Amino acid sequence: MFFQIHDEIGGKNLKFLGLSILRSEYHRRWTDYYVLSKHVFRKKEADDGKVGIAFYHGKNFGDELNPFFMDVLGVDYQPFSYQEADLVCVGSILHNLTSPVPRKIDMNGDYLMHVWGSGFMFPAASDEYLSRNVKIHALRGELSKLRCEKLLGKTLPEVVLGDPGLLTSRFFPRDDVSPQWDVGIIPHFFDTGSEFLRRIQLKKYRSHLIDAGSGPEAVIYAIRNSRMILSSSLHGLILADSYNIPNQWIRLSDQVLGGNYKFDDYYSAFGMRDKKPVDLRDDEITDEDINRIVGQYEDKCQQVSEISDALLECFPFKSKASFRGCNKREESK
Repeated sequence: MFFQIHDEIGGKNLKFLGLSILRSEYHRRWTDYYVLSKHVFRKKEADDGKVGIAFYHGKNFGDELNPFFMDVLGVDYQPFSYQEADLVCVGSILHNLTSPVPRKIDMNGDYLMHVWGSGFMFPAASDEYLSRNVKIHALRGELSKLRCEKLLGKTLPEVVLGDPGLLTSRFFPRDDVSPQWDVGIIPHFFDTGSEFLRRIQLKKYRSHLIDAGSGPEAVIYAIRNSRMILSSSLHGLILADSYNIPNQWIRLSDQVLGGNYKFDDYYSAFGMRDKKPVDLRDDEITDEDINRIVGQYEDKCQQVSEISDALLECFPFKSKASFRGCNKREESK
């Protein structure tokens, strides 16, 4: 029997986060510099005090966390191409900083790219070289770290491991939220409308479908209001872990780029190996499975807190940030 979708979260301008910014503001910035799904290469001019940030522009809330977090941190930013930006953050985007042929990098003349929590989408190609002068502050996980060490020809013992999406609960605490739904279901945007969602057969648990393309505010709101999460979107799982909400990786197709690679990379930051999804093309999820998933969920509260502290401490543009959690050292003087 097909599970009952009680609610679908859409792209509304929600005010529950208590922020002064509106979605229209960072959407305006995107459309100034991007054409849908195609990066416009804009020449970076002399330093105007703004941080140039590069990210994938698509119908995915995980990618939208980039400008969203910059606004929350109080960093004045503008989108730029991967070849000219100052910063990359959330997403499987580090392949955009590599080339299949060697490139001579001017360590003094080339713009310095700061990497703060990004990861790779795919396993390494046989020939791979950096195309930017980079300074790495944080990476999503061990796989990205090992790969960057090979690209740079040196070890990176001080690099923080963890996705910046884990900061969501730090920015928007869940303390005052009483969950409205038992189960939140987040298909990756490539899995939207999948027929295999019918394999989630819940009778006693109230479920709702969360639209991965509805923007970060709506998705955060929906996740915070769920007791557990099923997701084929990596950042659906990351945000759930941020709130210490039990969750389960599900697979609905082979359309999500990168296969297991980016998931394995993320989980390696917690020392977790061989995590497997529930493939709904072969299996189903029932009320009993929900009970088992919740009961077996590994509490990550302490690890998330430690990773969040480390991410904020290593944020490369703290001097430009107004978020007080980013400037603890300066405030204590």
